[in-house]
Amino acid sequence: RIPVASAGAIEGQVLGGLGRRYVVVVVPSDLSAQPRERRLLAAYPDEQSRFSFDGLAPGKYRIAVQFPTAANARLVPADLSKMSEIDVAGGVATKVELPAPNP
Repeated sequence: RIPVASAGAIEGQVLGGLGRRYVVVVVPSDLSAQPRERRLLAAYPDEQSRFSFDGLAPGKYRIAVQFPTAANARLVPADLSKMSEIDVAGGVATKVELPAPNP
């Protein structure tokens, strides 16, 4: 038998972000640990500034809120240390609250 870990999820909200458009980006802390097509995930918060990511492999991830532009919506931020690190466990949703970026 091969043990398989349950997928994890991230559920969160952008604080102070009502009425503004943002993109939330998530990358694994260890970029080499994920297939190339899963290295960057992006979500646009809803009207209440909530967002979610599901089907994540358990592990450490970095997460940030950005203004959506063609230049940054698909790119990993150059300085990963400016992103918050979170630990995603299998089988549960990790809850996060992130501050909206300054304009």
